[in-house]
Amino acid sequence: MVKLACSTNPHFRVSRVEIDRTGFSYTLDTVNYFRAKYGREAEIFFITGADAIKEILHWHRVADLMKECFFIAATRPGYLFDEGSHLPEEYAARVSSLNVPALAISSSQIRQMMASQKSIKYLLPEKVEEYIKKNRLYSGRGHETA
Repeated sequence: MVKLACSTNPHFRVSRVEIDRTGFSYTLDTVNYFRAKYGREAEIFFITGADAIKEILHWHRVADLMKECFFIAATRPGYLFDEGSHLPEEYAARVSSLNVPALAISSSQIRQMMASQKSIKYLLPEKVEEYIKKNRLYSGRGHETA
């Protein structure tokens, strides 16, 4: 679905590195993969939700992770980000916020709406919506294809 969502933007490329990895997949492993691929001089930015940044101190090997990349904390309507004030100063300096003017919708809400047979039109890229419907995802009827 990520590939479908990005298909109309020529500036995006989708990686399967986390899907194809066996066992646990930690953010540090993914960052180290791209560090090896692009070299020490490359700046790596990890974009995640501002709510996830609130929990970053509990992530696997966070001290090593913070040395390897910068973080972009994407906000969503109704969720404010305090610019990392809950983080140690050296970590907060590596986190920037990005205010995303978008619909206040989460993946959990999309799944709930699908299970309740409510419309998800305009909440996702059209190709992703079509894929979900074609494959009957989140409908409570299994994952069989049409």
